[in-house]
Amino acid sequence: MLHACTPKKLRGAAEARLGAAAPRASRPRPEETWLVERYSTAERFRLDIRPGITGPMQVHGRGELSFQERIAVEREYVENFSFSKDVQLLLRTVPALWSGRGAF
Repeated sequence: MLHACTPKKLRGAAEARLGAAAPRASRPRPEETWLVERYSTAERFRLDIRPGITGPMQVHGRGELSFQERIAVEREYVENFSFSKDVQLLLRTVPALWSGRGAF
């Protein structure tokens, strides 16, 4: 059936298929209630993002980022989402994890 697909349909199918494993802004575990209660309205967008296998924080410093820097990195990712940025993020995750930068 692949021969019957147009490039546009093939790209759409690839994006839909990869969407289940696509990176999302990093939230390795649910936020604690006491912390969420302190979120401003502008910070609550984080709660609507489905966690994935990696995220922008993984390649932008992880634990070295302040909370406000994390919010900025995640907001930029969400507001400028694209399939190509997801691929770049996946490719940059392995070296970031290998280096251990920001991990504690």
